[in-house]
Amino acid sequence: MWTYQLRRQRKIALALVYICLCVFASACQDNRSFPVESVQKTPPANSAKQSDTPTPGLVIQQQNESTPAMKPNSGSQFYFAMGSEPDGALRTPLVQQAPVKMLTSWYASHNDLTWITAWHSSFIPSLYARGYALQLVVWSGGPLVKFNTAYGPACGLPYPVSSQFLQDMKPLAKTFSDIMSLSDFQSFQSMETDSNVSDVLNMTTILHRWGKVLLSYYWSSPATFNADVHAMFTDTYMAKVMANGLFGFSFMTNENLSAPNSPLPFVVSAVRRYARS
Repeated sequence: MWTYQLRRQRKIALALVYICLCVFASACQDNRSFPVESVQKTPPANSAKQSDTPTPGLVIQQQNESTPAMKPNSGSQFYFAMGSEPDGALRTPLVQQAPVKMLTSWYASHNDLTWITAWHSSFIPSLYARGYALQLVVWSGGPLVKFNTAYGPACGLPYPVSSQFLQDMKPLAKTFSDIMSLSDFQSFQSMETDSNVSDVLNMTTILHRWGKVLLSYYWSSPATFNADVHAMFTDTYMAKVMANGLFGFSFMTNENLSAPNSPLPFVVSAVRRYARS
């Protein structure tokens, strides 16, 4: 997975995710619907006490960790993001009620070029003008199949290694024209349905050796989502992952924040506390 970011005011990220190619003649698996990273689990940092030492970019105010402060954090450089497309993300309650300053687009196939390149002249510039950073996730789904390549037989997803994919990336890159600027961070996903707390901490620890880190998209089942956000959006946990280089946290969709008994009020308060305003 690779993600690219700008240092200038117009920021955009490109995550090439789930480009999965196994160059073997073994049988294909067809039960993958979402990309999932797997790392060794450690006990969640649920019970840690509040840190007394602020992390750069995180201004900590003493409070009960179970309820993030409602006051915006003017000293933060941390991004929160919402997907799965900017036009829909702008209408979500979280984006409307809290300083979510990054919006995510998903490119899944050649058929998406028509509508996504149509944004080039007006919609994308308008988002930049409103101060949003943009993240573009290039994702190839579908069943894994056997096919031949110039290097021999393979089992995986044909589109990402096809000549059509390379042709499609040219107009996609022109649509998000700033994408060719300097790449300076790593990205990962977290979509476990039991817990993501230790996984996110572990991934930031592993990737930080190469620089800044972005949680490119996060999703889970409703119950786990609720438990995750209450465990992760605390001063102690956020200080740890930010010390590990995490500068952004992206919600894959609005699904769990619009579900019955969703933790939306808690998440709104958390974004107001930890996000750049």
